[in-house]
Amino acid sequence: MEGIVSADCVLDEGGQFTSCEIVEETPVGRGFGDSTIRLAKLFKMTPIDADGVPVAGRKLRLPVRWHAGLSR
Repeated sequence: MEGIVSADCVLDEGGQFTSCEIVEETPVGRGFGDSTIRLAKLFKMTPIDADGVPVAGRKLRLPVRWHAGLSR
């Protein structure tokens, strides 16, 4: 099973992904969107502006491609 999800998120001042909303999920109803929201909570990045100062509220789109391999 494979899935593709795009989520719009907001970075807080500490670089955590917050307020994520699914904007695209294929296939729908298979749990890929919910899994992406849970995964986004584990990500962290440094949200800086042009002056190198951390800023809260930066918006970004998070694309995720899910692929489940078979083990033998």
